Amino acid sequence: MLIWVTWRRKAGKCTLSRCLKTLIPNSILLDGDELRAIYNFDLYTDEDRTWWMKAVGSHALNLEAQGYNPIVALVSPISSVRKEILTWFTDPILIYVDGDESHMWPGSTYEIPDKSECKNFFIYKWS
Repeated sequence: MLIWVTWRRKAGKCTLSRCLKTLIPNSILLDGDELRAIYNFDLYTDEDRTWWMKAVGSHALNLEAQGYNPIVALVSPISSVRKEILTWFTDPILIYVDGDESHMWPGSTYEIPDKSECKNFFIYKWS
């Protein structure tokens, strides 16, 4: 079972994902920030983001095939790419962490997800 948690940087994706990890048996967290540091991947064009999202999605698919429940915490700003990746999994869950836009990079865009991307779509708002 894949859980894909998305929104902009500093929105609380990893915090929420760590909480979910404590509740979901055999889960493993793929933290976008940690993965970027490990792979020294620091490119942010749409083409680069597409490649990165698919690379992380492929890693999650591999982990799921080994019996894990991957939880991905990733900015993933491109709707069409999120939607494609989610089709790779049986019954994935997409969580949008609703928050402010103060941590956006200047000039960057984020396509907010909705129910059309995933039937198991949830919005989490920090209170």
